[in-house]
Amino acid sequence: MQLRPIQWAAPARQSQGSTYTGTLNRVQQAFFFEHNRFARNLRELNAGFPSETDYFRYSSSGNRRRVVNLAQAKVPDLRSFKGIVELDSRGFPVSRLCITRAPGMSAESADRLANDINRPCGR
Repeated sequence: MQLRPIQWAAPARQSQGSTYTGTLNRVQQAFFFEHNRFARNLRELNAGFPSETDYFRYSSSGNRRRVVNLAQAKVPDLRSFKGIVELDSRGFPVSRLCITRAPGMSAESADRLANDINRPCGR
């Protein structure tokens, strides 16, 4: 079966949200190592990321111990993403990337691991 170009469009656009959110997670980890805390928002993170693209709206909010990076889909056929970076029991920043169960859902509701949709993402 051959895929038509329109069938490639949604996965390609969706990968932007996944890639940007994963990168925001890694930049937050680097920020933590430099400042001993997470950046409170995208402006403070100063990573050169747009807060919005054609397909996603990005945000970051956090405190000293935990940060949440969101990629909210702006079109109904895309899933949204949530990146979480928090300190483990040793004080080391660990991250995970979560995805919504279905397209069109709020990024806050992302509760499945992006690399294994059958596994819950955690709190």
